[in-house]
Amino acid sequence: MKASAKFFCESCGAEVAGNSKFCKKCGRFFASVRCPACGETGPNEKFKNGCPKCGYAVKNSASAEKSKSRQKKERARISRKVKNRFLSAIDSKSARSDGSLPTWSYCAIFIAFVAVAGVFFYMNR
Repeated sequence: MKASAKFFCESCGAEVAGNSKFCKKCGRFFASVRCPACGETGPNEKFKNGCPKCGYAVKNSASAEKSKSRQKKERARISRKVKNRFLSAIDSKSARSDGSLPTWSYCAIFIAFVAVAGVFFYMNR
């Protein structure tokens, strides 16, 4: 008997039909399918009999639970990675090693100075 792939929503983990365009539980739109084992992506038709790259197919509910667990771990890992990149980008932009201000703040100070000088000049005419 040929293994038939089962499809799960990556957002909420609910099982969905292979030709679904969105999850009926959470409403997430599916642009493509991603293999939980190797990460291969593509249209639903490409994954009808499992992953074309590694052959991964969910055969029973125990495998489905493992797949959901892997998906949750992968989402958590990606979320941590994005969060760490965001925080490091903020730190690198706001904290300078020489103690100077970011370039944009010098521009803002200059514009404010020009505005105040213009108002002072206009008032004393």
